[in-house]
Amino acid sequence: MMERMLCHQLSDIIGYSDVSVESAGLMESAAGQAMAEFSQSELRERGIDADGHMSRFIGALDLSDYQLILTVGEEEANAICAMREGHAPIIVLGGGVPNPWQQGEQAYRDCANHIEQSLSGITDLLDKLRKGK
Repeated sequence: MMERMLCHQLSDIIGYSDVSVESAGLMESAAGQAMAEFSQSELRERGIDADGHMSRFIGALDLSDYQLILTVGEEEANAICAMREGHAPIIVLGGGVPNPWQQGEQAYRDCANHIEQSLSGITDLLDKLRKGK
């Protein structure tokens, strides 16, 4: 959800058409799986395209290609720190995003709301990165 919500947010802001947003996770076994149905539903309710997303394993990526890495929690940030190449900042979004997996529709709604609120200041962070601060 975070990838799609951030792409949607940035598409509405002049000057961010060149920003690429990608999603990947730490579970190699989840690679190739479609987005959870409740995640798709939450995105659609917000007018965001949910079609075609497939999970990817972060270990298959060259992390030195990225300028910023957003994570859903400290545990994920620490795991990425241990495997990454390069020096892209790693930011835990909103102090951590609650994992809604197998907790029902309301948990996905709460998660989407948390992501939406946490992404509100992301353009400030992107501006700082662009200016080299």
